[in-house]
Amino acid sequence: MKRKFFFAIIGILLVVSLCSLLRNTTDLRSFFGHSYSRRGLFFSQHAESRDHKTKSSYELYDGVETLLIFVGYPRSGHTLVSSLLDAHPHVIVANEFDILGQWQTLDDARRNKYFLFDQLVTNSKNESKVGYRSATVNHRYSYHVPGQWQGTYKSSIQEENLFKCQRRKIKH
Repeated sequence: MKRKFFFAIIGILLVVSLCSLLRNTTDLRSFFGHSYSRRGLFFSQHAESRDHKTKSSYELYDGVETLLIFVGYPRSGHTLVSSLLDAHPHVIVANEFDILGQWQTLDDARRNKYFLFDQLVTNSKNESKVGYRSATVNHRYSYHVPGQWQGTYKSSIQEENLFKCQRRKIKH
């Protein structure tokens, strides 16, 4: 009974957070450029100075209105949901980042949204480089969305397109 209640609460929180996130996020494609490879590597179209890049990232990070944190339980489906979200151009997912642990260890000079968002973006880039989201090697589980990663899917997700994923009960 407690387990069902836990999953129901997590499901409701995910749906509400997802709707809020997709409604309020800033388009990250403007920061990273529009050149994407098949495996999800993305590159800036403009070779800018460090000052210009920093200014751009500050402006971008100031526009972020929602930060969604997945607190996962093994085999709960949060990795699948985050993989689908990561395919959208308005979303960056830094999987397995341990944001709460990272935040506690930061010194006062780095404990700000700009440093944290830089870390999240760097983590997402690194995962895409090694193919974490879309590995070509056959593993037991694959969350690859063919042709979709960080903006290659250009239409936006509407609230009407959200779906409910539910597991069937196993009868004993």
